[in-house]
Amino acid sequence: MRIALVYPPTSELDIKGYSLGLAYLCASLNKRHEVDVYNYNGKEFNKSIRLFLSSIKIKKPDLVGISFNSFNRQGAFKLLKQIKKIDKKIFVVLGGVHPATLYVQIFKYFYNDVDFIIQSEGEISLPMLCQALETGGELSLISGLVYKDKSGGIIANRVSNLVKNLDDLPLPDYSYVAEEIKQKEIGYLITSRGCPVNCERAYEFSGKNRGRS
Repeated sequence: MRIALVYPPTSELDIKGYSLGLAYLCASLNKRHEVDVYNYNGKEFNKSIRLFLSSIKIKKPDLVGISFNSFNRQGAFKLLKQIKKIDKKIFVVLGGVHPATLYVQIFKYFYNDVDFIIQSEGEISLPMLCQALETGGELSLISGLVYKDKSGGIIANRVSNLVKNLDDLPLPDYSYVAEEIKQKEIGYLITSRGCPVNCERAYEFSGKNRGRS
């Protein structure tokens, strides 16, 4: 299967760097699939949209995976509104914090543009989804997968398969940003999973403040 993974641009914040998540996904997929990775973090918004859609027209992937957070959701929305216009047969899969949390809203507004949303860890669920699409396998067995049933309804599988030992995952494939890492002499590495800026504690603190006001 030919796969395109993309991290969309944002017009809201000036954020540099690259998505480490795509490096993990690429490493989990590239042994069995042909994977192209597109990182538009910190790149010019409209130009990035044009470049990616042009690449899709040329390379014609079987599946496009869009990973995004809330701050770059508008870039993701612009992409997914166009992909099916290029080829209706392309599977469109969304992942990341924003679609995983707001999958009901995403399907409400982009029902015909999106095929799947992954709430669980993509390194496990996305390769399973690709295999199921190739072989006609059972979608209900894929952890955290959200998809449409035959009647047009939405099914959200339970998140049942989380990685307990991160050493079980393949090392991230940084090849798509190798030149950037070489030039800047800076690479990213995480040693655990979860919010790196203590979001839960910040939420609790803000909640307590609201209660006092």
